[in-house]
Amino acid sequence: DLIKGMRDAIKCHQSLLESAGILHRDISPGNIMLSKSRSSDISSGSDIVSSEAPHGFLIDLDLAKYVGPIQTTTNSTPSSVRRRTGTMLFMAIEILQGTCLRHSWRHDLESFFYVFIW
Repeated sequence: DLIKGMRDAIKCHQSLLESAGILHRDISPGNIMLSKSRSSDISSGSDIVSSEAPHGFLIDLDLAKYVGPIQTTTNSTPSSVRRRTGTMLFMAIEILQGTCLRHSWRHDLESFFYVFIW
């Protein structure tokens, strides 16, 4: 359930970024909600399709930043995301060291890794 929850929380992060142009910037255990596994059957004509509810999702967008449309072929993040934010224990190393002042989606993914091993 933990792995499915983390997977779904990462998908939520991706959806926020790609669909709405929002970068979370505060990935931590307190901002990832895990739900009990539930499934429901959806009738589709003569077939029954099993649909599984998400096992995890993100909350607390207080430190999130609108960064606009993101092109998946670039690693750049707009300069408006230069402020160091997040829960220190789960921050990306580049952000903590100050070697990279722009918070990007890959820093959030690194934070997911730290949450997972915590």
